[in-house]
Order: sequence, then structure tokens, then C-alpha cells
Amino acid sequence: MAERDRQNQLLRTNESDLHAMEKKENSLSNQIRDKDNMEERIVTMTNEITAFNSQLKVSSRAPR
Repeated sequence: MAERDRQNQLLRTNESDLHAMEKKENSLSNQIRDKDNMEERIVTMTNEITAFNSQLKVSSRAPR
């Protein structure tokens, strides 16, 4: 019976470890998704700034 108890305890420990690893994987996946989204926003905003700066240069050169 002691061997069976030991195996059951080991199983519970392994299941607990697996659950912790799955939670960590989910957290890391979310962080990667958030990082990717932020990088896309940075590219979009950088392009918008470049476009606005070009518009400002053109409008500042226009005769008044």
C-alpha cells in the first residue's frame, strides 16, 4: 500500500506541476501577443508621424 500511496502522491505532484507549466505557457503566450500588438502599433504610429511631418513640410512651404 505504501508504494501505491507514493505513486498517487507523485501523480498529484506531476499534475500540479503540469498545471503550473500550462498557466506559465498561457501567460507567456499572452505576453508575446501583447508584444506583437505593441510592435504593430509602433510601426503604425511611426508611419503616421512620418506622414504628418511630410504634410507639415509641404504646408509650411506653400505660399501664403
